[in-house]
Amino acid sequence: MAEFVSVPCKTVHKIPSNISFREAVLIEPTAVALHGIYKIIENTEKNSLDNLSIIIFGDGPMGLLSLYAAKTKNPNKLFLVGKSQQKLDIAKKLGCDEVINTVGCSEMEAINLIKKQIGENTIDIAIEATSSNKFVDSAINEALEVIKKEGTLILIGLHDTLSISFNQIVFKELVIKGVLSSPNTWDEAIKFVLDNKIKIADIITHEFILDDVPKAFEYVRTNSGELVKAIVNIQ
Repeated sequence: MAEFVSVPCKTVHKIPSNISFREAVLIEPTAVALHGIYKIIENTEKNSLDNLSIIIFGDGPMGLLSLYAAKTKNPNKLFLVGKSQQKLDIAKKLGCDEVINTVGCSEMEAINLIKKQIGENTIDIAIEATSSNKFVDSAINEALEVIKKEGTLILIGLHDTLSISFNQIVFKELVIKGVLSSPNTWDEAIKFVLDNKIKIADIITHEFILDDVPKAFEYVRTNSGELVKAIVNIQ
């Protein structure tokens, strides 16, 4: 939150004049989401998700941006699992085919609910994009349950030590890929925000002025259920 910051020139990207600062704050998480999608398609024959069905666990900014980034690659079907109806409604606006609300469900109840709503669809890819250590173990185990044999699990984000169903990985011969940061995706992320800024700006639900930064951090910490993306306006 410094007034000025010095960084190497090679790490700086110019914001186009027709992207506002408000929209530009979405460039970094969008770059991470795009990197995650490229982890999926790097072994496919073409730059698309044709005929692949994807399920995303997490209805926060990374989950929603991963959803929208995946949508541009023409998947067969997109599902998103979350615990906030407000956020799931945003997912529908961003083009999600099916949203699944598991609030209040135990892990097994969530698995049964997800399988019921998936129906006969085969899940090729699962993306873990939960933002809470409280739910990440369950999210990964739910993902491992619904991915098809030889499917792929993409892990976005850093978490504490986890307790997961390791045998599912072995029995299904799953591929696990981690996603760290956003290498080589910033220029495309800028273009992505520029082309899609009206829709992805929907994930910004709260805005604070610079003087209220302490209040903003406290609000984010205690109101995560109703908050998707909060930003600080430094102008």
